[in-house]
Amino acid sequence: MIDISLYNSDQLLWQNAAAGDLKAFEELYNRYWELLLREGYKVLKDREEAEDVVQNLFVDLYGRLGTVIVDDIKAYLLQANRYAIYKRIRQYITEKKYRTELTNLFGQDNVAEEVCLAEYRELEMAVSASIARLPEKCREAFLLSRNQGLSYARIAHQLRISERTVEKHISKALRCLREDLSPEYSHYFRLVVLLWYFF
Repeated sequence: MIDISLYNSDQLLWQNAAAGDLKAFEELYNRYWELLLREGYKVLKDREEAEDVVQNLFVDLYGRLGTVIVDDIKAYLLQANRYAIYKRIRQYITEKKYRTELTNLFGQDNVAEEVCLAEYRELEMAVSASIARLPEKCREAFLLSRNQGLSYARIAHQLRISERTVEKHISKALRCLREDLSPEYSHYFRLVVLLWYFF
């Protein structure tokens, strides 16, 4: 077995980890978990929550070894961690923001909490169904942007298409969502975009 200390290059370490070298993967974890934890704690202000985010990040990465394309492992981990942090925040505030939006639209007297939750779940189902109907490449590009927080450049590299094509796919996905959510959910489309791309 090669001494793990000989892996001076992060990229060499990642290449070995992606090829199934568990020692290399463990070393990646050891090198970056504290940095990622600190970044998470700055935002979440909760060590356990930050640790949970980092742990889930590495569990997800381990499950995709050999399939995910990474040019710069440190940049990838930092970006993935940042996205996971904001996704966690989004989970906390989604229902609150949705209730606030409904209140603004209909007035407090007509917005019972159980109605808000039911409406939110129905909206989630409508959005998921709309995404499922997208063309394959369009759906892949959109989900890589939404679920993994990848830049257009990284999506283009992973899907082997141009950045311009990625931009077109994302625009088409948003256009389809807007059309599918109209007219019943047209009032909430801006909320969907807000929650996905800013939290």
